[in-house]
Amino acid sequence: MVQIDRTTFPRLRYVETLPVVHHDQPFLMLRDPLQLSDRVVLVPADLAPALGLFDGTTEFKDMQEILSGEYDYHVTQPDLDELMNTLNGAYLLENDRSNAVMTEKLEDFHRAPYRMANLAGNSYPRQPDELSQLLDGFIARAGKPDPVDANVRGLISPHIDYQRGWRVYAQGWESVREAARSAELVVILGTDHYGPDRYLTLTRQHYATPFGVLKTPRELVDSLADAIGPSVAFAGELYHRGEHSIELAAVWLHHIRRGESCEMLPILCGSFLPYWNGTENIEDDEYLADAIEILREIVIQRKTLVIAAADLAHVGPAFGGKALELQDHARLKHEDEQLIESICSGDAETFLDIIMRSNDHNNVCGVAPIFLAMKILAPLQGSLLAYEHCPADDEHHSTVSVCSLLLR
Repeated sequence: MVQIDRTTFPRLRYVETLPVVHHDQPFLMLRDPLQLSDRVVLVPADLAPALGLFDGTTEFKDMQEILSGEYDYHVTQPDLDELMNTLNGAYLLENDRSNAVMTEKLEDFHRAPYRMANLAGNSYPRQPDELSQLLDGFIARAGKPDPVDANVRGLISPHIDYQRGWRVYAQGWESVREAARSAELVVILGTDHYGPDRYLTLTRQHYATPFGVLKTPRELVDSLADAIGPSVAFAGELYHRGEHSIELAAVWLHHIRRGESCEMLPILCGSFLPYWNGTENIEDDEYLADAIEILREIVIQRKTLVIAAADLAHVGPAFGGKALELQDHARLKHEDEQLIESICSGDAETFLDIIMRSNDHNNVCGVAPIFLAMKILAPLQGSLLAYEHCPADDEHHSTVSVCSLLLR
């Protein structure tokens, strides 16, 4: 296969793209989830069509002619040169330059004694006493849930920020208090917002919280990596550094355990896009079957609590949809109830089928962690503890739905 020269055929790395207004002018803000650079790149909105040609198949010298001839879009070569230099300067292009800094960042990540609590001091307090006071306050305001025995095996918990999802977090984690304290191992399946679509991403790094360090059982990581292939298992490891889903669950776990450490197996889960859009058949995927089999073996070898750090729907203008009205919230609640019913009945196939039939039009941000938790713990029964719609913009035209759900 011919190797494409990315300096001639530039390819944009995966970036988060958000429309913004700066000095009354529209821009696209490009953010790098791997944070290879501290720079945030603003691209003028009128250059958006040019970004679409940074796909690795279009020769840079032909872009101006293609934009003019095929799209009737006129841009000067100096503007394209500046765009190319800006993207390259921020390590946003796939090439030797970005690969070198990615390797450097990964080596730094490995040298550190643990994965830092990145959100401490921003999304939640950095000081443990202040953090405990905050989380205990959430529990007090949410009210005591019905008593739950210590044999609960799993929990679906949000990964939205605490300020919006506090009640749902509190109801869930208070309900698994005894199970969390008695667990010898906690497996946290986190939503990987930016990593490979169909893969699980592992790390041997421990996870820090303001309460201390939760140790990653490296022998279990190695067993799972051997089953699914180390090159695949660690290909996106750097995403662990910035991904928030596992961190937000780990903080609650450490708090509920009163700061006592335990072994925690952190696994980032891709979107499963090829499975629910019909590109690939999940039943035929030996990679996933091997991963589920080894995880089932892991959880039965010791007292284990499995956490799926997963939100549900993301709908409205903030996520590229139309503004929500009252009837849209009712429709969303009904559709979420169908998903929740499939989880409570332990039917992972129906859960995924609902996503497939709708083409995931509600942008469920937690398909993979929920599906995997169900397969790992099967057979299971679930029970809903809390469900809410959380505002996702200042006008309340967008929402994120979240739930806490026990798995027995």
